Amino acid sequence: MVAGLAATLALGWLADRFSDRFLIISVMLILAALTAGAGWVQPGISVLGYSLALGAVGHGVRTLEAVVFPRCFGVRHLGAIRGVKHSVTVGASAFGPLALAYGRGLASSYRPVLLVFTVFPLAVALATVFVRTPRIADET
Repeated sequence: MVAGLAATLALGWLADRFSDRFLIISVMLILAALTAGAGWVQPGISVLGYSLALGAVGHGVRTLEAVVFPRCFGVRHLGAIRGVKHSVTVGASAFGPLALAYGRGLASSYRPVLLVFTVFPLAVALATVFVRTPRIADET
């Protein structure tokens, strides 16, 4: 919670000073690294560090969502956009543990499937580079 609060304040401050693309790519690259590294976390200090970093990234994603969505899409359909995003998040939260369990059953370790899961934040980072910023339609 402390790391999340610090990340929320820091990313809110950074969002006023850096481009949305830069921040999204940065957060997604950190998330990919944390996803890949999760299989190597051991009891003790590494769990504490990993938990703090993952909490910070999770809150960072939510902060960027609150900042970037209105900037890119305006506020007219913001509820619908956030609703779709939340539905995808809930679906991924249900699917993720099943995929992890299945992958562990095949490989006798979480590490290979965690490495595969890095594709998702890396895909978001890559898409951020190539997708043009949406133009906000006149909301009057």
